[in-house]
Amino acid sequence: NPYDSKVQSRLKSVEELIIKANTRKVDADIASTMHLWDEKKYDELMAIYTRLYQYAPGHARLKNLIEKLEKVMGKDQAAIRSDFAKQAVEAIEGLIKERNFGDAIQASNEFLGLMPLNTDGQKLLQKAKDGLIDDKLTKNRQIIEGADFERALEFYESLLKIDPNHPRAKELAEKTKVLLAQR
Repeated sequence: NPYDSKVQSRLKSVEELIIKANTRKVDADIASTMHLWDEKKYDELMAIYTRLYQYAPGHARLKNLIEKLEKVMGKDQAAIRSDFAKQAVEAIEGLIKERNFGDAIQASNEFLGLMPLNTDGQKLLQKAKDGLIDDKLTKNRQIIEGADFERALEFYESLLKIDPNHPRAKELAEKTKVLLAQR
């Protein structure tokens, strides 16, 4: 029952435990890579750190190590990475202009998997998610305007899985929960 407050509370507790476990694992993995710094195996470090970043994007030490690594990798690689970033950003912007939001989200995630701290990639990912949600809201007006509140809430929750912070989807979900509670 997705509306049960006890179930939602337990789900939140499980999510917190998973985040803590991921943080401990990332800390252990970071510690095991320190010898690679001495050996100057920067490509290997970048591959490891970008993979770890997917599991713990809020990990401050990991973020600092990625920034340090990017500085150390030098101007040549920085230029290559910069060219790659420009091409990726242009491609993702093209997908968004074509209103191909699903592919834009996938491309943004792949790009951020390679360059997790790229702010343009993060903005494009958010823009693609917003576009996809807004597009789905427009195409599903009958659900929004209908009287089947359970179906509408399921729809809004599916949108919130795409982006849990989308303001319109959050607002509609909250209003629908209130209407369901008033029944």
